[in-house]
Amino acid sequence: VLPRLGMRKVFSKKADLSGITGDKNLAVSQVVHKSLMDVAETGTEAAAATGVSSARLPRASVKFNRPFLFTILSEDTQSILFCGKVANPSAA
Repeated sequence: VLPRLGMRKVFSKKADLSGITGDKNLAVSQVVHKSLMDVAETGTEAAAATGVSSARLPRASVKFNRPFLFTILSEDTQSILFCGKVANPSAA
């Protein structure tokens, strides 16, 4: 995905990561990102491998009985911080 978004050089032999390791013969081969979102009656917590963010939401009674998509937006920038899909809410 990242090369298609224009981040190509770091994945190639042209990469120069010597500022990080001192070794010029180094390139990124893979990027792994993991995230978790836990929604419970006590609040919502979202975390990513690169950082942790959490927010307490007002209590509401909502029943999810079919598949759905969700997003969490930054209030300041309206940027998407997390997005996901729940294919089988009854399995949770």
